[in-house]
Parts: sequence; structure tokens; C-alpha cells
Amino acid sequence: MRQSPSKTKIFFSGENLERFPKYRDYCADIVDVSAGFDEIDRPGYVRFPLWLMFLFQPDSDYAAISARMEEINRNIKSVMQDKVQKGVTQKRVMV
Repeated sequence: MRQSPSKTKIFFSGENLERFPKYRDYCADIVDVSAGFDEIDRPGYVRFPLWLMFLFQPDSDYAAISARMEEINRNIKSVMQDKVQKGVTQKRVMV
């Protein structure tokens, strides 16, 4: 990367780089912009985990993203309610 003639250098990894110490800092000293999985507070870095590319369509607008997030939140609430109800049922059976 250091020898690249590019005027703007970008580093992206959508995965956790914990097991790749060489790239753990997202090449901050080499590139202009880096994006990745970790939550890092520094200039030139944007959190952009790989799963975001699979969660939304590339042409999603604000309305589509909002609708998808509402769907996800509904699913989470449903799963949590099911777990709570199953827990209560299991406790009653065990008593």
C-alpha cells in the first residue's frame, strides 16, 4: 500500500481484525480513509461491518432502511417475548 501511486488510499475490512495484528489499526498510518468492523474513534475511520452489506439493498433509501429496521425490531421483540413465555412455562412445570 505504501508504494501505491494512488492519491487516495482506502482500507476496508468488514470482519473483526483481532486475529490479524498487522492490520488491527486498519492501516491508519498508511491510508486516508479506513472502514471496518470495530468501533474506533479516530479521524478517517468509519464503522462499516460486513453484515451491513447483506442487511440492506444497495439502493435502499431512508424509508426502506427504516422499514427494515422496524421489521428487525419486531422480530427481536417477538423472540424475546417467546423466551420469556417459555421461561415462565418451564418454571411452572418445574415447580
